[in-house]
Amino acid sequence: MQDTKTVVLEKLKQRINTMISMYETAVYERNDFENKYKDATEQVNKLKIKVENLENRLKTLELAEAFSGTSKNSSEAKAKIDAIIKEIDHCLELMTI
Repeated sequence: MQDTKTVVLEKLKQRINTMISMYETAVYERNDFENKYKDATEQVNKLKIKVENLENRLKTLELAEAFSGTSKNSSEAKAKIDAIIKEIDHCLELMTI
């Protein structure tokens, strides 16, 4: 009878140790995934900023082209100027609110 209890107790200890090991592995993996998520989020934010800067640069280059007269027609330049004026008007409206 005592032998059976000892065997059951040893099996229980093994299961507990296995569960502890599994828990520690899960905690390690969770921390690893959190770090990877933070890194990916930072990279996405940096890329968003880079895209925004490139879009602004493209707008500037397109506007410079329109003003330089190398544009295919003057209506394109007028449309860009109108768009800029509308954007300025919108900014002014926001400032007065």
